[in-house]
Amino acid sequence: SNAGYLTVQLSETEKFIHSAFDPMEEARVFIGRMFNPIYSEYIIYGSGMGYYAYQLYKISYGAAKITIYEKDEKLLMYARQYGVLDWVPDSVLDIVIADDNGASFLAHSRKKNVKPIFHTAELDLLDQKDREQLTNLCIGINTSNVMQDIAAMNYYRNLEVNIPDVSQAKEKMRKEAIVVAAGPSLDMTMDYLRRNKGKKTIIAVNTIFRKLVQSGIKPDFVVVIDASDRMEKHLAGMENEDAAAVLDLCSYWRWTRDYKGPKYRMYSTYGCREAKEYIEKSGKEKWLSGGTVTFSAMEFAYRMGAEKIYFAGVDMGYPGGKSHASGTAYGMQLAQEEMFEVEAVGGGKVLVDYVMNIYRSDIE
Repeated sequence: SNAGYLTVQLSETEKFIHSAFDPMEEARVFIGRMFNPIYSEYIIYGSGMGYYAYQLYKISYGAAKITIYEKDEKLLMYARQYGVLDWVPDSVLDIVIADDNGASFLAHSRKKNVKPIFHTAELDLLDQKDREQLTNLCIGINTSNVMQDIAAMNYYRNLEVNIPDVSQAKEKMRKEAIVVAAGPSLDMTMDYLRRNKGKKTIIAVNTIFRKLVQSGIKPDFVVVIDASDRMEKHLAGMENEDAAAVLDLCSYWRWTRDYKGPKYRMYSTYGCREAKEYIEKSGKEKWLSGGTVTFSAMEFAYRMGAEKIYFAGVDMGYPGGKSHASGTAYGMQLAQEEMFEVEAVGGGKVLVDYVMNIYRSDIE
């Protein structure tokens, strides 16, 4: 690499398994984001040249146990001879030859106080079916762990901004409210929203905020719970809108700091441990959370006194195999192999996947 550390290039695809610029520094930054001292063991799928393992050893001062799952013994040899894997003492390092396409790694990741980490370049070395299975099965574990850490950072930044409690939004709630999500069916309900603008309270999830405003349907409220920086693209260019933002304690901090319209703070169980402790100690009313912003928008409408709640674009599935309404940041056509059919509200069947079906069950 440019920095002098070695990487490996695959002859068939010409892809590198590490940065060709500075793999050691990039590993340091990545592990710095992933590390949390509450975990006593870290398991890594893929050895690479040992940069992840070495940075874990350094940042934990040798206190963390590190287990590497690697199926390519030649790569392990390279990591020891030409990489930095030998810089990690054997006393904290275990190597598992993972010839079962990730099954043993998955079983290990479910143990207490264990945090899984992917060397994503090595996931690409698996067959497509094995790669998709391993990624899909682990995404819940990995996302939960990472998002806890990200949410905590947002929590501390959000507390620095003094905004009104969500209870003060109650006076703006009409007797009837429409919760607007980004499901594909939203495209068929835009005229309905235009007819009811000013008659019913329109509560948008952040994903659909821009589309509604650009369509001349300014919502009364926009609800934000996601802690990740992908919320940046929902905020960019919308900072000066005057719809009231309902922000969770752990929602992405730039919404709390930069949004110029009215803002209210809500207190759900969706966020990090620190936020939950704050809610309990401060005596705030804790809201249920189904893990989706749609659930929080529905909860908001109910708690603010709406006597009847309508849903628009709340599909909880993938009609026609589509993920989102047109004109949203995430809209795409999905492969249907991993989906199954359930009974639809209006009769017939609708495609869902396992995760979406859980979200639907939570809302019911």
